[in-house]
Amino acid sequence: MGSSTSSFIDKIVRSFVDKQPATGSSTCFIFPTRRACLIFRNKLATATGTAQWAPGILSISDFVSEHCGLTIADEKELLFLLFRVNRKFWPEQTFTRFHSWGQMLLNDFDEVDKQLEDPTELFISVREIRQLEQLFADDQSALEWITRFTGTMNLAKLTDLQARFAENWDRLIQIYHDFRSLLLEKKLAYEGLAYRQLLERISNKELTLPYSSFVFGGFYGFSKIEEQLIYKLKEQYAVQLEWDADQYYTTKVRNHEAGNYFRTSHLADTPLFPDQFSKNTLAVTVTGVPLQSGQSKYAGQLIEELLLKNKADLNTTAIVLPDEGLLFPMLYSLPKNTDQVNVTMGLPLKQTIYADLIRALNELYTGARKIKDGDSIFYYSHLEAVLNNPLGVLLFKKQLPAETASFSPWIKSSDLKQKVGQYCAQILTEPVSTPSAVASFVRALFDKINSLTTNESGKFENEVTAFIASELKELELLFESYNRELSAADAWQIITEVVNGLKLPFSGEPVRGLQVMGFLETRALDFETLIFLSFNEDILPKNNASKSFIPFSLRRAFGLSTYIEQDASSAYHFYRLLHKAKNVHLIYDTEIKGLSGSEPSRYILQLQQELKKYMGERLKWSQFIVNTPIEIAEDKQVSVPKNSNVMDRLKGYISNDSTLTLSATALTTYISCSLRFYYNYIAGIKESSKDSDSIEADVFGNILHLALENLYKPYKESTIDTTIIQSLIKNADEAVDAAIHHEFKTSHDKLEGNDKILAGALRELVKRILKNDLIDAPFTITGLEESFTTTLPTSFGNVKLLGRFDRIDSRNGVTRIIDYKTGKVKSSAKNLESIITNPDYKTLFQLFFYTLVYQSYFPDAIVEPGFYVAQKLNQGLVKAESVNKENVDWFKEQLTGIVESMFNPEIPFQRTDDIRRCTFCPYADLCHR
Repeated sequence: MGSSTSSFIDKIVRSFVDKQPATGSSTCFIFPTRRACLIFRNKLATATGTAQWAPGILSISDFVSEHCGLTIADEKELLFLLFRVNRKFWPEQTFTRFHSWGQMLLNDFDEVDKQLEDPTELFISVREIRQLEQLFADDQSALEWITRFTGTMNLAKLTDLQARFAENWDRLIQIYHDFRSLLLEKKLAYEGLAYRQLLERISNKELTLPYSSFVFGGFYGFSKIEEQLIYKLKEQYAVQLEWDADQYYTTKVRNHEAGNYFRTSHLADTPLFPDQFSKNTLAVTVTGVPLQSGQSKYAGQLIEELLLKNKADLNTTAIVLPDEGLLFPMLYSLPKNTDQVNVTMGLPLKQTIYADLIRALNELYTGARKIKDGDSIFYYSHLEAVLNNPLGVLLFKKQLPAETASFSPWIKSSDLKQKVGQYCAQILTEPVSTPSAVASFVRALFDKINSLTTNESGKFENEVTAFIASELKELELLFESYNRELSAADAWQIITEVVNGLKLPFSGEPVRGLQVMGFLETRALDFETLIFLSFNEDILPKNNASKSFIPFSLRRAFGLSTYIEQDASSAYHFYRLLHKAKNVHLIYDTEIKGLSGSEPSRYILQLQQELKKYMGERLKWSQFIVNTPIEIAEDKQVSVPKNSNVMDRLKGYISNDSTLTLSATALTTYISCSLRFYYNYIAGIKESSKDSDSIEADVFGNILHLALENLYKPYKESTIDTTIIQSLIKNADEAVDAAIHHEFKTSHDKLEGNDKILAGALRELVKRILKNDLIDAPFTITGLEESFTTTLPTSFGNVKLLGRFDRIDSRNGVTRIIDYKTGKVKSSAKNLESIITNPDYKTLFQLFFYTLVYQSYFPDAIVEPGFYVAQKLNQGLVKAESVNKENVDWFKEQLTGIVESMFNPEIPFQRTDDIRRCTFCPYADLCHR
């Protein structure tokens, strides 16, 4: 970096060299980041020019960890230990359910240790929270927030929700103390606890530091414990605070959020900050570019242009990425002549094939089920995801035969050898029943991938797999201590979460070349040219909706950080970067993203309205929108003429010896979009119907139908009275469980999560249908899942129709055609025309169709069709009153016209004009919708 870009650090270097050249080793410089330490060390070496003892140069976190007397553990180990404490209070809780809960609790414990002298005051029981009013009687602001919090509660009569909150809140203080004791016993700490221990050691004079003076440089917003630490150091050592702030936002502009800390902190009440914005010149260019890839390419072109025109020195240029997801697109977009690039931020692995493989393995093994013969079965789509992942292809060089899915959604582990080969089957059926075995198994896979990438690929892939394998080795060692407390499913979840959260560190030259940085990595550094990407609201400043157990009101009352302080910190770090900058490019995303829109960051308006007014002509302002050229193709009507091949296929519905029939579903498909009918029923391009490993809507309906069919089947053609139905209600759970086993090839007690809830709902639905039948008993069931075929005379011949009825019963001389529906139904229409023109009425069309087919067999039958609707079972049988003899005759006439248009060679199959019908159509891409 050139000297002009690090002027704040240069200032500290010059002050040190001029005033204390002989006592360098007795001074300790403390900065917010390791990057600032490295730049300072390099600048200092250049400035002195002679060999001498170097001073201490540490980041604040390294200073604390070196002198607190404890080891700061990583999050994985802390979560395991907190889980062990948590189990004392909630022994039934699994680690999988605890994980996100525990992360929030860790963050809260860390924050209260950094901000409060006595955390016990915060964790006071809600039932005693009124006492807080006395603690804050002299602080009207705090008292107001406490009153707001407690005012929502009638403490004498808490609601169930409030009572549960109070009970959990009561436990937090005990968890806090037990967790703290456990950590101290093991000589471990999280960062907040490490700060407390260091402060205690300095206060008790148990610690002798090898320095006579300290310089804190480039900080903003010290936590309360950091402030106390500085005060304690001042009692024994010389302490100097080097601030990097400006009068513009500390005093000139009233209540500017960037100067919030400097106006409220006692530590910052002495310095007279410079007024740099009143002297400097600054060029700001704001550019709106659609999409992340578009922003990256634009930034790459900008770098290339600046280099060609000699408008920028890469050594004084930084690309700032507030959104880490832009890292790879940005690196790929850099011009080829960018020789030296240093990346400060790590590469997030969450959206890479490495994390994808872990997620696929997680689903494969946690979704596996035991069957009666002791064998295991894997779900087809899960195994497919593992084998089709690029790393899975590298490992196994096998793919599942495509026809496997058409036979069963499940694959036995004993059949894997035939399907994918012995090597693949042996690895995938490895017994992984304990947490440490799971970690060992996954690590072995990545070690294997590592060896393969070493031979076949490049250095980068090898670094990634080695990095992941190293993390898995740490987890394996941790799991060995928790094998009894964790399940294999917990281990899979933990591994997935850990890999999703990993960031691969980059190596580079931090003091030369173009710097690609995260926003917070810029602290205490200066650049002449800055290029920000994703300069959008909720990204910079970041959306600070905090995940915490501590309510906002209590956070405010106790002085914990809220979005107000977090926004102020972001504002400071942004405006501080402008102190020495000459050219700033702010690139924001113009893509519309749901209801949140694509708002540029508020900082743009602040610069344009406030800073421009303050700086006048010294602030050069430019603003552009980059539009991607869009070619709007002519929306041609997509159609398929009925040539001889198509007509031959259609004749199959007329031929006497053909098995082709038109169902209600096929006919409503034709009404909705004749081209969709063509794709599915004529061209044979079947709609995707891959089985699911969870109880989705269609599977839910299948289980319901099968359970009711099996219950009533023994009593078909018999009179069913209340006694029989009462016995069926008792057997309902067993029937549903048998239907689940038929669909899933596993027992109901192996279901997990949402599937278990839906299984319970199915049992209740079946019982409620049976209880409705109690009201209508006695009746006789004449058909269960019966199929009836008939013919419809047309000018092209007799067309075959197929009706499949869920249930047909007879009661008091009336035949009821009953259809079980788990979704929404329309049982009436304002006009009959809607039934044969609007697919929204397809369920009513279905009842007309069923009645027509049934009456072709039994023309004198009195038919009363209706639905049992899962969402409206309290209404009993939902009848379709419009289905009567006169209207059925009209429906037959209209249906004849529809079928004749289908067979008319002059009428092509055409795409619907109603684009709403294309929203979920699987053929939308084929017809350019």
